[in-house]
Amino acid sequence: RESEERYRQLFEAESDAVFLIDNETGRILEANSAASALYGYSEEELLALTNQDLSAEPELTRAVTHGTPVVAHRVIAIPCRIHRKKDGTAFPVEITGRFFIHRERPVHVAAIRDITERTLAEEALEQSRQQYETFIDATDDMAFLKDEEMRYVMVNAANAAYFGRAIADIVGRTDAELMSAEGAESCRRSDLEALQRGCVAISHEDVGERIYETRKFPVRLSDDRVGVGGYVRDVTDQTLAERALEKRIIALTRPLEDTGEIAFDDLFDVSDIQRLQDDFADATGVASVITHVDGTPITTPSNFCRLCRDVIRGTDKGRANCFRSDAALGRLRADGPIIQTCLSGGLWDAGAGIDVGSRRIANWLIGQVRDETQTEEKMAEYARELGVDEQEFLEAFREVPAMSHTHFARVADALYSLASQLSTTAYQNVQQARFISEHKAAEGEIRRLNTDLERRVLERTAELEAANSELESFSYSISHDLRAPLRALDGFSQIVIEDYGERLDDEGRGHLQRIRSAAHHMAELMDGLLLLSRLNREGLRREMVDLSEMAAAVAEELAEQDEQRAVEIKIAPSLTASVDRQLARIVLENLLGNAWKFTSRHEAARIEVGAANQSGSDAFFVRDDGAGFDMRYADKLFGAFQRLHSPEQFEGTGIGLATVQRIVNRHGGAVWAEAAPEKGATFWFTFEPAGGD
Repeated sequence: RESEERYRQLFEAESDAVFLIDNETGRILEANSAASALYGYSEEELLALTNQDLSAEPELTRAVTHGTPVVAHRVIAIPCRIHRKKDGTAFPVEITGRFFIHRERPVHVAAIRDITERTLAEEALEQSRQQYETFIDATDDMAFLKDEEMRYVMVNAANAAYFGRAIADIVGRTDAELMSAEGAESCRRSDLEALQRGCVAISHEDVGERIYETRKFPVRLSDDRVGVGGYVRDVTDQTLAERALEKRIIALTRPLEDTGEIAFDDLFDVSDIQRLQDDFADATGVASVITHVDGTPITTPSNFCRLCRDVIRGTDKGRANCFRSDAALGRLRADGPIIQTCLSGGLWDAGAGIDVGSRRIANWLIGQVRDETQTEEKMAEYARELGVDEQEFLEAFREVPAMSHTHFARVADALYSLASQLSTTAYQNVQQARFISEHKAAEGEIRRLNTDLERRVLERTAELEAANSELESFSYSISHDLRAPLRALDGFSQIVIEDYGERLDDEGRGHLQRIRSAAHHMAELMDGLLLLSRLNREGLRREMVDLSEMAAAVAEELAEQDEQRAVEIKIAPSLTASVDRQLARIVLENLLGNAWKFTSRHEAARIEVGAANQSGSDAFFVRDDGAGFDMRYADKLFGAFQRLHSPEQFEGTGIGLATVQRIVNRHGGAVWAEAAPEKGATFWFTFEPAGGD
């Protein structure tokens, strides 16, 4: 009677609807209160029904019930069926059943769960996934997602086109299988950078004649692993335009907005113009100089003769005559150069203006050429007029190159063409300056558009996060719902041990103990899952924590639980960090617990907690001299349920290190391991300072 009462209490306490059903007739023999509540029938009404009466698909139900051979204790699981309540409402259910012989009749127990909310959540998630894939495939960017082993789990159409493969032929492969060794290594390094930094990593790469910008960032996968997502954008046109613009900006000393403020030096590289002037003077045999409008030289004079430079300009009258001649040569003419004899002895001079639009900015002057018909008697007369030494004057005059008027006119025409070309270039440079100004305004508009695009991406990301949150809530709910059948499993096993233990042999009692042990192990797994779920929802409460003191407390608890062990524990003093105290405790409990566990097969063991400089910053470590592991499998360490040792060697759930990684990542840090079989292991971890959180 007591056993029956306990069975009835457990039967009624079950949150799922539970039926005992005759396998031949389908008649319901027993039903718990949860079944009445779910279907809307009273217990008496249910006992008058068959299992086909509850189903909206009676033929399927009959086929499963009558078509399945009765094998005692055989378990069947039906993931989804449609049932109907008393009021006619149809809803999805998940069914788990077990066949056995009861009072010489084949029967089965069916546990039925309403999965309406789960189905709606899955449908919403699937809809969100389809929207996401549509959005991704619509972009010209090459989008991708990789798992923790850097295998592609998603690529869009643009990425498939880049590789020249079908999407299905890319998914499941690594970069090493899709590109050159050099390219694959470059991708691997940038993937690791994105994972370690925990933020967007941007890189540019020239591939042939194209230039690509790649952005990568960590992505939490549906199974709580961390992969890498990102996209590759062809920025060839943009980059080439920027490079060309940079060259133009360099050539232009400063932006020009108004031709009224333009100077020759703003528009040209004077050293380039000097070389042009020198080459022109050497090729034509004339003197040449470029001056500002007021006559101030811009360039250094080329081929200036001694007669003009030293003799004539050495006198007041001669210098005045030169200035008046230069002023006349600086006038603008639209039909050709100005050619005239100078006031200093009648030497040929010519000039052309350099302008921007209708505004003159410089003069290009040539001359100091004597006419072939010019006599020394006339020049001697000019020397006497200036009051200079006649003999010295004539010697200098003989050094001046002689040229016919026709020849000099052709040189002047060439000068005019060069000056006109410089005027055109000057105008283009002004337009370029205005283009720069307009380009800056366009850049502002581009930034605004980019901001708008980022906003839309954030909105889409928020939608995806909401979908992930729904999935996380679903996982959390399932973890809780699984506890009820586990408790029943453990409870019934305990009842059998207590009430029927004397009737069982050692092997039977051992089986029951293993059932209870498995139930406890699964409960521990669910506890680990719940902890992983909570880590993403709760905020960090940072404070300065003495990790040395905390590690000592954890080590003391381990020693009290296993007083027979001989373990030397060395903890460095003054280890501090700005962390969430509760989460830091979980990290140390897992790492020290692992060190304690994996040294258990050594008579004397040593565990060390300390810190050292790694890559320019401090990193903490927990080191042991225990079983260690093969570094070839190190990438599996931090995945949930990933174990490198069998349960027979060392017990555990495989969630501890996944929990450590998630806590460290939430603090902006990183965790990694170094080990060798039977030579111990060292687990390193860092915490980003509070300012970077």
